[in-house]
Amino acid sequence: MPILVVTGGSGYVGNELVRQLARAYPDAELRILDNLQRGTHQALFDLPHGPRYRLVQGDLLDPHRTRRALEGADVVFHLAGIVRTPVSFDHPTWMHQINHWGTHHLAQAAREASVARFVHASSCAIYGPSDTPQTPANETTEPKPLGPYAESKLAAEHAATGLLKGATHLAIVRLGTVYGLAPAMRFDSAPNRMLLDAATQRSLQVHGSGQQRRPIVHVTDAANALLHAAHLLQDQKPRTGQTGATNPAEPLVVNAVAANPTMTELAASIQQADPDIRIRYTDQDVANRLTFAADASRLRALGWAPRSDHQQAIRTFLERFEGFREDAAGPVGPTGED
Repeated sequence: MPILVVTGGSGYVGNELVRQLARAYPDAELRILDNLQRGTHQALFDLPHGPRYRLVQGDLLDPHRTRRALEGADVVFHLAGIVRTPVSFDHPTWMHQINHWGTHHLAQAAREASVARFVHASSCAIYGPSDTPQTPANETTEPKPLGPYAESKLAAEHAATGLLKGATHLAIVRLGTVYGLAPAMRFDSAPNRMLLDAATQRSLQVHGSGQQRRPIVHVTDAANALLHAAHLLQDQKPRTGQTGATNPAEPLVVNAVAANPTMTELAASIQQADPDIRIRYTDQDVANRLTFAADASRLRALGWAPRSDHQQAIRTFLERFEGFREDAAGPVGPTGED
């Protein structure tokens, strides 16, 4: 029975990954390491039948919990951490403690447990704002992280690579901005915030000219990219060291992005699903006018492709808030009161 560990398994992408793993490996033991501080306990409801589930409730910085979760593990999918938008400057010390040092401790535990494969969910935010918006960042682009969130994610990559290189097959998957419905929702990313505003307020806000871009990927495709990376690691051939011993190959580093729309294009795609939604432009929040864009050609060449239909994903999201439509129950005021 394979033992698969998902850190942050009750989180937004992590729980979607747990469900995909359950369908792909019905005979596996699926362990979820999560501190449940986000209050997403409902994500653990109604998991697919088949696997044996085990919840290890604990923090990345707790060595006893991490060792317990990784005991006998074959594959670790690391998604636990603090997730923020690319331009977030909140709680820099906390961010580095969890994202950087938490990853360091987890990678150390994985090395001690002789874990065969380790898939690390990173972020395209590590590249920083694009100097040339027409040229999306690829895996050879020099990272120029802006702010503590992006800095902590890059430091986490370095920690995982430094500890696991040569000992464990390692994949680093840099996810774009994730959007779409899932059992454990996040609404602080630009696409989901716009969708929520459109569904509940019947209008959405675009900063500046709206020509700034974001690399987006649907939550199901983000989870599938991590699963695909694990399969790629399984297919890797070990390299031969100087002493003749076989060691894992170089870390696999890939971007997982479906598209790089402008904010105006993203707003228009939401309005296309419901023409009654209004688009408002504002001059506030200069940081949100920065462009971030990334190229996922490498991962696509390795067999991954986004499967979600963007317009259908938008319609599905809006339909879940159908009661806020004026034609559903009469006009609704800005506070939701009649």
